[in-house]
Order: sequence, then structure tokens, then C-alpha cells
Amino acid sequence: MKMYPGKSYEESCGKPIPDLPLAKAFVKYQPYIGLVPLSEGFKRGSMFPNLYQPYEPKKYIKC
Repeated sequence: MKMYPGKSYEESCGKPIPDLPLAKAFVKYQPYIGLVPLSEGFKRGSMFPNLYQPYEPKKYIKC
């Protein structure tokens, strides 16, 4: 399946840039101190307290 029917890859996406890194990962340090209990870790998605960052929706004010 083409992204844009009727166009070639080069026409729709351009030529790829050689040696361009696609992504970099950052992994926060995880000390094995104060781990939460296993059952709580499954609920939170992490047993490491310093990695627990629950999603908090923010309300934006229209200008």
C-alpha cells in the first residue's frame, strides 16, 4: 500500500538522509532502593518509585 497513491516513494517522502540517527533513548537511573510491593508495582506499571509518573490531564485556557 502506497502512502500517497500515484506518487513514488521519492516524490512523497523525499530521499532518505544517509547516516541519520532515527532515535535516541533515555533511560532514567533506577536505584534498587524502596521498591514498592509486587502487587502495587503491577498496578502502577513500575516497581521503582522514582519512575512512577501517573498521567495528569491538564486543562488549557483558550486565548
